[in-house]
This record gives sequence, structure tokens and C-alpha cells, in this order.
Amino acid sequence: MNTPQLPDFRQLISEIHSGRNSQILSLLEEFWQKLLPSYRSNPKEAERHLLQFATGVVDSHSQLDNGNAALNEAYLTFVRALSSTEDPEVLYTPYCEFFQYAVSCFNRYSADIGFQKIAQIQSYMRSHLAEDLSLKEVADLFFLNPA
Repeated sequence: MNTPQLPDFRQLISEIHSGRNSQILSLLEEFWQKLLPSYRSNPKEAERHLLQFATGVVDSHSQLDNGNAALNEAYLTFVRALSSTEDPEVLYTPYCEFFQYAVSCFNRYSADIGFQKIAQIQSYMRSHLAEDLSLKEVADLFFLNPA
């Protein structure tokens, strides 16, 4: 019997982590559709794979800002749903809810980091107004692309 290939979630975690991808929800849907054949042939393996994916998302978020209690609670709710059924139809809603919440957490975190970076640049420029600053110099100082 030919077992379906489990979809790779590592790139998807990076996309969620970036907080930039406007297509992330469609990528999550695509991942789910690729996972379904595995659920039908080997539900335990598909479940394990999905749990690894969700855990990878939560772990990468906790490395950013010492965790997020609400995201951890959403994760636990998803894990409970995952352990209570092997029916992908039942799991689809908790899957969507968890990953949509995770995406929103990373989007907020990404926006916060962007605002922090802007504030740092503004502060630097105010304290160096008397100097002849170039765009390239400031960009290099803050590890940005001047383009």
C-alpha cells in the first residue's frame, strides 16, 4: 500500500513567524488539504505530524517574547481536540482556530518589532541631527536595506 507523503511544515512555520505573508491562511488551507490523504490512510501518523507542526509554531513564538498565555491556551485546546478524535472533519475547525490565532499573534509581534525599530531610528536621528547622516549609514546601523 502506498502511503501518502506528509506535507512539510517547516517553511510554513517560517511564514507564520515572519508575520508578513498575506497569503498565510491559504497556505494553511493548502497544508490541510495535503494532510487529508495521510489522515485517511494513517491517522495516528498524520496526528503526530500535525502536533509537531503546532508545537513548532508555539515553540518559535515562545522564543520571541517569553511565550503568550493566550496562544498556549489555544494550543492546549487544539491538542485536546487532536487527542479526542481521528476524524479530520471534526479537527478542521480547531485547526483553523489555532493557526489563525497563531498568525494573529505573530502579526502583532511583527508590528510591535517594526514600531520599536522605527522608534530607535527616530531617536538616533534626533540625537545626531547636527551630523551629516546618509540613508545608507543609518540603514547599515540598523541592519536595514536602504532601498
